[in-house]
Amino acid sequence: MNDMTVNSSEIPVEARRAAHFAHLYALLPGMLNAIGWSRAEIDAHRTTALRGMLAHAKAQSPWYAARLAHIDAETATLADLSRIPVMTKHDLMEHWDEIVTVPDANRATAEQALQAMTDQFYIWSDHVLLCSGGTGGRPGLFVY
Repeated sequence: MNDMTVNSSEIPVEARRAAHFAHLYALLPGMLNAIGWSRAEIDAHRTTALRGMLAHAKAQSPWYAARLAHIDAETATLADLSRIPVMTKHDLMEHWDEIVTVPDANRATAEQALQAMTDQFYIWSDHVLLCSGGTGGRPGLFVY
């Protein structure tokens, strides 16, 4: 496994984790402010977030582009959530390479990296790879 497969830079895990926590702490004031939002503000935020997520998924994932073709990301509303088919673990594992929106990510590299993993590490720049226990017969691979 080459260095780019596991870590695209030489930044230690602790430093990357610290940078992620610093980013989270910078978001906290806005998150705390949202506690006082009205129902209308919450719904507006949810709609904006949904539209952003749909646009990203459709632009970055061939699988989602096809699966969400019937929904316009620019005008979607919360009511459209019921029109989105549920993705199963089977869907994810069968179409992993077409679903994951991380550039250069692929299931073969993820599975290889998990075999060598002894502790948390970053893969594909600043992403963490997780694996489920496989109690359904096949472990699930998840990137965040």
